Amino acid sequence: MVLFNQALETRDYARFWDAARKYMREKYCEDDGVVDGVWYTLPSRARDFGVCGACYAGILEPLGLSRFWVRKMDVPPGKKVLCCFNINHPRFFKFLPLIGQMDFTLDPKPLDEYALVYASIPICPRDEDKPNLRWYGWRDCTICPECYQEFARQGPLANLMEYHDIQVAENSICDMYSPRMRNLYTECGRANPPDLQKLLQYSAQRAQVYTETVPQIRMMLFQARMQLQQQKMLNTMSSHYTMMGHMDQITYGTHHSYSAPGIGYGFANANLLQGAAYGQQAAGIMSNLVSGGSTMAVQQLEQRWRAVE
Repeated sequence: MVLFNQALETRDYARFWDAARKYMREKYCEDDGVVDGVWYTLPSRARDFGVCGACYAGILEPLGLSRFWVRKMDVPPGKKVLCCFNINHPRFFKFLPLIGQMDFTLDPKPLDEYALVYASIPICPRDEDKPNLRWYGWRDCTICPECYQEFARQGPLANLMEYHDIQVAENSICDMYSPRMRNLYTECGRANPPDLQKLLQYSAQRAQVYTETVPQIRMMLFQARMQLQQQKMLNTMSSHYTMMGHMDQITYGTHHSYSAPGIGYGFANANLLQGAAYGQQAAGIMSNLVSGGSTMAVQQLEQRWRAVE
């Protein structure tokens, strides 16, 4: 797209075809990563920051930004690496405005500085509990590396932390993405002396509410999604049998009527009866989904969690 837009603006189609040939020679920027590709990076050589050869040829060269980039030579053979310009990269939408800024100002420094700090830091998991991640903070108040870098490392409480980039085996969530927790962290840090216990006590109470609400919410939503899938399948089967039934009726006529308890009577053939049965099952599932019981339970649990989040 960048190549094509450049060609339309400049009317230099020879340059477009030359760039397109370069692009086609590179490995495609796959959504799950590139193996044994050519990689480029900025002069700071930020860890875990790289752009594949296809994006270099298809984006950076047409924009006239390739002069700011250097070859990245530290990618081991056989290792699959996700390009930072791929939309599936977790920081793509953080990099995107900085790429636009570089194009406008011809200054790579903002992107370079951001990549140097954040390219190797995982995106904050927020309230997704995950095992075997690296954490800062305390056992009762875990802080992800991103929230530590952009917020928690500043202030007196940072000197009291038990965890400093420590891998924790059990499932943990980040406590510091929340504005409420950030305000409490700041308040406790400003106390004289800093009031760590207030932060940890609230965080422990918050974790208890999380345990009592969020897993149940996720299970209910998962069950609802499964029911929706079942309802879609039943609707498809109902349509299939109903269509077959109408074709049979046109082809062979109606010699008998079919009925079944709870479904109805007067169906021209067995396929029409079966289609009605599947349709009734689908309607029953949808009725249960919209009845309000599960929705009300999810809303109540969510309100409990949001009250302390």
